[in-house]
Amino acid sequence: MRTTSPPVIWRRASAPASWLTVPVQGSAGWFWPTSISCLDRAARRLARFRPQRVQANLLEPLPFDLAPSDSVGLTYVLHCLPGSMEKKLKAVDHLKPLMTAGAVLFGATILGRGITPNPAARALLDLYNAKGVFNNRGDDLEGLRAGLEQRFAGVEIAQRGLVALFRAR
Repeated sequence: MRTTSPPVIWRRASAPASWLTVPVQGSAGWFWPTSISCLDRAARRLARFRPQRVQANLLEPLPFDLAPSDSVGLTYVLHCLPGSMEKKLKAVDHLKPLMTAGAVLFGATILGRGITPNPAARALLDLYNAKGVFNNRGDDLEGLRAGLEQRFAGVEIAQRGLVALFRAR
């Protein structure tokens, strides 16, 4: 049986991303909420695991020695990170050393290019980008696919409306 690190809840530092890890069947499962309120809610729901809070920036090398994980979730994180898709995927480069052989990276991101939002969705995208909550005006399906395929042998991506759902091994 593999030993894992204690449960950790990560709070965002300079990049608007944070994560939470809890032990799952002898391994650690990683979740990456971008909102502090989402993170706090997850911490309350997982209180029985006694998670620990730590700060880090996903766009910089992670300064912690943690046990590897069988899965890493980046659901609704990438569109909040600053920069181009290639720069955002540096977060994946920093996470890969924490992934076991055969681990899966999964997530969803809201696209900003190559989409046809209705007027209400366009207004929200414009507002969130203007406020700096989102940084996805240049994010498209092709850039996400190309970046993941450079990093993983197996990549699956599906688009549902404005959202790209992805899985990579």
